[in-house]
Amino acid sequence: MRKFAEAIPIMAWTSLPDFSSSYFNRRWSDFTGLEQTGGNEDNWMSTLHPDDLPALTARCSESLRSGVGDETECRVWSAHHGCFRWQLLRWQPIPRDVVELSGWVGVAIDIHDRKLLEDKFDVEVAGRTADMRRLLSQKEALLQEVHHRVRNNLQIVTSLLTMQLASLKDEAVAEILREGERRIHSIVMLYQFLYQGARTGQLDFSQYAANLVNELHSIYAPGSHRVRTNVKIEPVSLDIGQAIPCGLILNELVTNALKSARRSNHEEEIVVDLHETGDGALELTVADSVNLPNTFADPDALGLTIVEALTMQLEGELITDSSSGSRYTLRFPKQASALPQNAPTKSTVEAR
Repeated sequence: MRKFAEAIPIMAWTSLPDFSSSYFNRRWSDFTGLEQTGGNEDNWMSTLHPDDLPALTARCSESLRSGVGDETECRVWSAHHGCFRWQLLRWQPIPRDVVELSGWVGVAIDIHDRKLLEDKFDVEVAGRTADMRRLLSQKEALLQEVHHRVRNNLQIVTSLLTMQLASLKDEAVAEILREGERRIHSIVMLYQFLYQGARTGQLDFSQYAANLVNELHSIYAPGSHRVRTNVKIEPVSLDIGQAIPCGLILNELVTNALKSARRSNHEEEIVVDLHETGDGALELTVADSVNLPNTFADPDALGLTIVEALTMQLEGELITDSSSGSRYTLRFPKQASALPQNAPTKSTVEAR
């Protein structure tokens, strides 16, 4: 067995349970400069890096207890190189029924060059990762600034419309401008959410929708206890390309429903529902029980024209049902999103 150990091109060793050397081959001696003299100074573990000894001795002891071999990477002193070099140590416990050989038998394979390459690779990866994170942070800051500027510009437009409204005496014309102002305001709200959001370019549409419906309720049914708005929307993340048309559609559908409910003499509930379907699409539904003609009854109504045009932009379909009140269901494919989907949340907004 020792002749075999001397012939193999790697370092080999055997150790007693107290970690003292019982044998190491010539390659170990040539590599470490350690000669086997029979004294304590020839202990093979004296060539290992001090920082690696605690973990190595613990694993060797566990190996002897369990009877199962193990391996680890550690540093061994090289007399030729004048430094510690990384080695892959593998060992097997020697059966205890061979009393004089109880301990371990193992080999050491030089992996120093590989470790250096791995360390260099890790440093390069860490550096590139830091660069990518820095660039991403700069990009997010830039996009946030863009959202902020767009929001401010849209607010200027709404302010100009408000100033124009103050000079109008024709109520029909004034109402047209007010509706245009509210449409722009729905987009302003959307950019405000984008600006404040944790993920640039992604919008928490559930929170945005709840706030939008609440604002519309306060505009079209202020102080009315007969009109109740029930918002049932799953947490959904939309990018800006889908959020804007979907937000405008929601604005038109809810506005239409509130106008109809306001003219009713009965208690009315408007239900707003948004959820993902099993095939990855999204369904937005706005339904009411008002048995009166709504503003969409006229096929030339601007609100309906806006909804139909935006539905095409979303590559979706609009399903209408007027058998009991009005029910509009928008179904469209959802683009990929990285935000996790949590349990559905529901909120109810009632007139005060």
